[in-house]
Amino acid sequence: MSNKSNAMNLLKKWIQYGESLSIPEVSEALKTFKNWKIEIANYHQCRFTNAAVEGKNNKIKALQRRSYFLRNRQSYEYRIYLECNSEFLPA
Repeated sequence: MSNKSNAMNLLKKWIQYGESLSIPEVSEALKTFKNWKIEIANYHQCRFTNAAVEGKNNKIKALQRRSYFLRNRQSYEYRIYLECNSEFLPA
C-alpha cells in the first residue's frame, strides 16, 4: 500500500472477508491480525523490520545447539562473531 491509512482500510476489509468465511481456523488466525493491526499498518509508514536482528538471533541459537560442550567461552564468542559477521569478512 502507498500509505498507512490505505493499508489500515485494506487490512480491515481483509479481516472482514476472513470473518465472513466462518472457518474456525481462519477466525483463530485473524485474532493475531486484529491484535497487531496498528503495528502492521505502521510498517507501511516506516518500512522498518526487525528481520536482521531475528536472523542473527536464529544463527546464534543454532550455533549454541551445535557447540553445546565447548569449554572455552572465548572460542564460543569468536564463533558467534564469525557466524554473524561473515558478510563483512574478505573473501
